[in-house]
Amino acid sequence: MRKLASLVALAPLLLAPSGALAASATYNVSMTGVQEVPGPGDPDGSASGTITLDDASGLVSWSFTYAGIDVPTAMHIHGPNAPAGATASPFIFLSTATTGGAGTLMGSLVHADLAQVTQILSSPDSFYVNIHNEPFLGGAISGLVGALAQAKRAQAVDRRRDLERARSRELARVGARPVQRIEVVESLDRELRVEDPEQLAQTRLLLLEPAGHP
Repeated sequence: MRKLASLVALAPLLLAPSGALAASATYNVSMTGVQEVPGPGDPDGSASGTITLDDASGLVSWSFTYAGIDVPTAMHIHGPNAPAGATASPFIFLSTATTGGAGTLMGSLVHADLAQVTQILSSPDSFYVNIHNEPFLGGAISGLVGALAQAKRAQAVDRRRDLERARSRELARVGARPVQRIEVVESLDRELRVEDPEQLAQTRLLLLEPAGHP
């Protein structure tokens, strides 16, 4: 009975469409004048901070501190896929108004085009952020979004490896089971996000047990 109750509790997750899980991510961005393309940017300028995107709400938020540049007049996310040595068009316009003090750029907006937010989340390597000011109208400092996605991708690979190992351990423990039960496990792989691989292993083991198992 406890197993049946557990399966009933899992049903909404197993039946949810694959697109039901929205994506969000926070990227650390480091900007310098050297990275400004085609340049020259401000050799004394720098900024560091984060950009967070959520493709369910369209929320884009940012928090930067900057130094060595004149007062910012514009800031954009540019992309995608600028040719080497060339600029890409502004993709999302970020406000230079700040809720912080001097030397900060902090704010948020709800971007109407959710597809654009999704595009950045799916391919952050193709985008960069830059800050403009009066002395450097083309851009004073710039930094890649995708350069910050390297660690995230590595974490995703590690997590996938952990899940695959957990699944192998389960299948070795329970032996052969009906094909439809394996399909449920594979569906759980796609639909259920569990941070702890061992927790996911226990859930799958429950689903892999044959009908009528005590």
